[in-house]
Amino acid sequence: MPGPLELNAYAGRSWAVSESWNARLAAVHYAYPNDNASIRYDYDELTASLAFRDRLSASIAWSPNTSRYARYYVARDRTALTYDLVGQWPLHDALSVNGGVGYYDLDDLFGTGYGYWSAGVTWTKPHFQLDLGYYATAARARELFGSESAGERWALTVAWQFQALR
Repeated sequence: MPGPLELNAYAGRSWAVSESWNARLAAVHYAYPNDNASIRYDYDELTASLAFRDRLSASIAWSPNTSRYARYYVARDRTALTYDLVGQWPLHDALSVNGGVGYYDLDDLFGTGYGYWSAGVTWTKPHFQLDLGYYATAARARELFGSESAGERWALTVAWQFQALR
């Protein structure tokens, strides 16, 4: 199981496809500096997304180097896919609500996958974002990883956005 600290390096680019649609490509490196010494959970991910009016987004993500412990298996540096559908609705000024559903395809690691969902609120200001979310996984995730790693959780995320130099 990864340590309690997660650091992400993110690079991405968005394009307007039309007045209502935009596309995004992103690369993310997930680092767990305090993870278990017997297996490194760090991995990379490439994501392609298509969004309608920044209210509804569909994405697919591919990881070439996912490593995970399951209850009776260890899989190292295998491919994994994630499919997401996420909605967001503004409430007032900087506050919005969001929710999503998805599927984590771990077929190359464990011959299976599992569904998940989330609901939350987001407060956004220029260069700063605060998210409070509730996240849940299907029973298959708990069968694979145990209830200490899968199930239902709350998370608070703080993000600071840097502007690109021109």
